[in-house]
Amino acid sequence: MTVVGRDTDLIGVLVVGVNSRLRLDEPYLDFLQLVAAQLAGSVSTLQSIEEEMSAAQVREALINELQLSKEALEAQVLQKEILLKEVNHRVKNSLQIVSSILQLQVPYVAGSEAAGAMRNAAARVLAVATVHERLYRGENVKAVRLDTFLGDLCHEIGRAYGCQGGIEANVDSIEVTTDMAVPLALIVNELVTNAIKHVGPPCGITLQTNSGGSLKLTISDQGQGPAQEWTGQGLGSRIVKAFSNQLGATVETKRERTGYAIELTVPLTDS
Repeated sequence: MTVVGRDTDLIGVLVVGVNSRLRLDEPYLDFLQLVAAQLAGSVSTLQSIEEEMSAAQVREALINELQLSKEALEAQVLQKEILLKEVNHRVKNSLQIVSSILQLQVPYVAGSEAAGAMRNAAARVLAVATVHERLYRGENVKAVRLDTFLGDLCHEIGRAYGCQGGIEANVDSIEVTTDMAVPLALIVNELVTNAIKHVGPPCGITLQTNSGGSLKLTISDQGQGPAQEWTGQGLGSRIVKAFSNQLGATVETKRERTGYAIELTVPLTDS
């Protein structure tokens, strides 16, 4: 008698020994058929269990393989972040050395205009160095927090011009990419330095996020702004204009009773 499992697959043959005393009548054949069916069911259940165990082993192997791949990828990412931090650290140190050399050269430069240009160049280099310092000190090696970064930059400018408490920074807590942080640093450096040099403290800087997906940067002082015949062709003005164009920013000037202000609206891009 054949033993048939699932999907009519042949599992085996049930062999029953008989003798002259045993009659293979219909009830006995029905009994044997029942035994064969039970055997087939048991064998089919065992086969299902084996298949499930085999599938579970395959799944476990795949999970282990994925976990190992994930750990390897995380290790590579961590290594790259460490290397990038080290690069930013080295760049910052190198830029600080350049800035220090320029500052040391100022007393030996003939003429106040040349000395001022040398001092301004040192400040610009230091502004870029501050960006790289924030990158290697922060947790995110690709972005800079503007509140702490611009606050530190204004502190350095105030220290350089002997008015550490004369620059008030009110900056929203927001992270931007390095591609945005460097131009912003150079723009702020130029505008704040210009206000301190030509008007003097106090000077204010505010940066807020707008609901329209942009940043509003305002540099204000208590002066009356440049003279009407001012052409805006100096190096500092060209730097502000060039980096504003790079950021896609719009620039507005305001003359009020309380002083003069320059406002930049910088669009935020997805990074």
